[in-house]
Amino acid sequence: MALAGFWALPLWAHDGHAVGTVEVEVMRAQAAGSQVDLILLLSNQGGTPVTLLALSTPGTATQVFGLPVSIPPSGVEVVTAELRFDGAVPGIFAVLLNFGADGVGPVTITPDKARQEIDNE
Repeated sequence: MALAGFWALPLWAHDGHAVGTVEVEVMRAQAAGSQVDLILLLSNQGGTPVTLLALSTPGTATQVFGLPVSIPPSGVEVVTAELRFDGAVPGIFAVLLNFGADGVGPVTITPDKARQEIDNE
């Protein structure tokens, strides 16, 4: 599978102290028309559980499947979303991952209009 991006998001409590880190791998960011199908792999690198409450992008109607999702320490979860833009899909944009009291982190997305799978066979 093609890799679109990989980010580590430090999560911050409201008092400004780091409480953990979630690594985000963009597994799919496929654009078609005004829609982007998004698949994110979230890995909790911290010592406490975190819960993803919401995923949003300004200027979109966003449908996220399976939220909220709790990620235990050293755990991994997959998040799938459909983003519908008001107009054309931008070449680059950010999604905000909202972990509630643990903080909000942005992930930069560069969608592919015709992503090709890499065949490892």
